[in-house]
Amino acid sequence: MKKFFLSLLSVATMFAMTSCSQDLNLPSGEEALVTITANLGEIGSRATEISDGKKVNEVAWAVYLKGTPTPLPNLVGTLPITDKAGELTLRLTTGRSYDIALFAYHTETPCTAQVLGEAKPQYYQVDWNNKKICLQYPSGQIANDTDDRDCFCFVRKALDVNGQISETFTLKRPLAQLNFGSSKEDYEAAVNAGVVVTHSSIVAKTYTQYDLFEQKCLDTEMSEFEFKMNAVPNQMLSVAVDKNNPEALTDFHYLGTVYLLVNNNQLQDGVKLTVYETKNNVQKAVNTVEFGNVPFEPNWRTNIIGNVLTDAASFNIIVDDKFANHHNLDQDGNELK
Repeated sequence: MKKFFLSLLSVATMFAMTSCSQDLNLPSGEEALVTITANLGEIGSRATEISDGKKVNEVAWAVYLKGTPTPLPNLVGTLPITDKAGELTLRLTTGRSYDIALFAYHTETPCTAQVLGEAKPQYYQVDWNNKKICLQYPSGQIANDTDDRDCFCFVRKALDVNGQISETFTLKRPLAQLNFGSSKEDYEAAVNAGVVVTHSSIVAKTYTQYDLFEQKCLDTEMSEFEFKMNAVPNQMLSVAVDKNNPEALTDFHYLGTVYLLVNNNQLQDGVKLTVYETKNNVQKAVNTVEFGNVPFEPNWRTNIIGNVLTDAASFNIIVDDKFANHHNLDQDGNELK
């Protein structure tokens, strides 16, 4: 799970060039300088290049008077993330309470300085007036195995600006990550049978709208997406398969990954993985495996691992929260000992 840590410091303008160590209590109605320093937190030990959060390069932000439906004029903008850090400066009125919303994502053209205006993520639409984000996937073109769709969000409600403030914000994924991994024995058996998997595609369901303030998806039904064929990741998928020893990791051959907007305790049928081999520069499907009763949680990883290439009945589903807690399930959804 990726974290952002943000510290807020509020001081009166007339004290801005002097020491800020004292606890200031400013008269109501004066303007206060609020500085938000954003630092990307550390990734857990199971992290690989995929899902390490490094593709996130911009943060959209909006400031509301507490409990109001729309953001304040000229208090909506974007902020670059560079070397895992960024700084936002605002001038807010003392004696008031504010809601502050943050949404971090990847874009091909990130801003280079703090700017006002609407955010333009590559794969999302930010709707501050309705306090939500929406998927913005190009029809028929989205592929699996890319961190470009990774994102994080946080809302701080009722921030009272009266004097010096220091707070830590932790941004979390509204997404679940779905991973597929082939065991060493499974992968070698496929190779010995003359099949070297080079590409994969994934079918899974996702919601398309997420309420940032209520932290829940808004769609009445999930939408099924086919995440198109893409090269398999050039790295291993490390998973803790023994819940009694979460620090012991087992490596699996990474076959593909996708991010999905989900609600809590989400079960999903019809999850499909198709794997391909390449002959004469042409990809040919060699196997499709379908999985049912697959559990998902926001900000969790669901890892489907085992003999997914040679024996569709021999695999585990491991739901991993911050690389610590996990549930091992068989294909019928029963807890493994």
